[in-house]
Amino acid sequence: MPLESPAEALRYVVLGTVLIEPVLLALRRLAQQDVSGRLFARTGPPGPAVEGPGPLSS
Repeated sequence: MPLESPAEALRYVVLGTVLIEPVLLALRRLAQQDVSGRLFARTGPPGPAVEGPGPLSS
């Protein structure tokens, strides 16, 4: 962090925030997708269970 002037320090902090925030958001989304994939891989999606051929099969 630059210590020359408060304006330089402020610019450093703002740039860091602008550049780091999208990276953190992307990592959060990847983590949520991973957890969701693990959860639904174990339980399967909600919905009616399909047993055998349906009424339209020959």
